[in-house]
Amino acid sequence: MSLLRSHYFGKHFASRSSKFCPMRTALLFAIVLVVVASATAEDGCGLVTCPPSMPGVHNVIPNPHDTCSFCCCRTGTPEYKECPPHTGYEHGSRKCIKSSECSK
Repeated sequence: MSLLRSHYFGKHFASRSSKFCPMRTALLFAIVLVVVASATAEDGCGLVTCPPSMPGVHNVIPNPHDTCSFCCCRTGTPEYKECPPHTGYEHGSRKCIKSSECSK
């Protein structure tokens, strides 16, 4: 069976895979584009630079694009965090407080 399979599939697949296939190339390009776009999605935290971390201190920075969320620098990389519904982040108190601007 192995000999039969390698004979049939080997010749058939080798002749097709060695040719340029625009459909495969387009599909691969689309997948790469989606992965890159999702990795760089603009949630505001991509603009934040985390300060050096100190043991026991979690740096929380206001999101420059959205007052209803903040950026947490626990790992050294800013992570998007959303406040609970109807609250917004206030940097002075370092808490999410009731806000009429945040309806969700």
